[in-house]
Amino acid sequence: MLRDVKTLFFQVVEDEDVEARRIRECPICQRIFWAGRLTMQGCSPRCANTFRVRRHRYRTKEEKAEHKFRRVRREISKQKEAQKGRQSVKKPVKKEDK
Repeated sequence: MLRDVKTLFFQVVEDEDVEARRIRECPICQRIFWAGRLTMQGCSPRCANTFRVRRHRYRTKEEKAEHKFRRVRREISKQKEAQKGRQSVKKPVKKEDK
């Protein structure tokens, strides 16, 4: 015995006249969503903000590579500073009197 089970999404699409261009995939989380406005870029305000920030930050491939280079360089310098801090905090060795 087979049962045809349709999700709410498919029921709405089947029953209503839905503009196909409003059904989109979120560029951030890859969820399928219905764009209430034609200019919507993300499925939620959080994804839309992430999309805008990334678009602003990485206008070109060169800028994206530059950003990654600076981030890695900053992380390496933080690690070096942490190592210097650990070395300078060593406790003095006490000599026992015999």
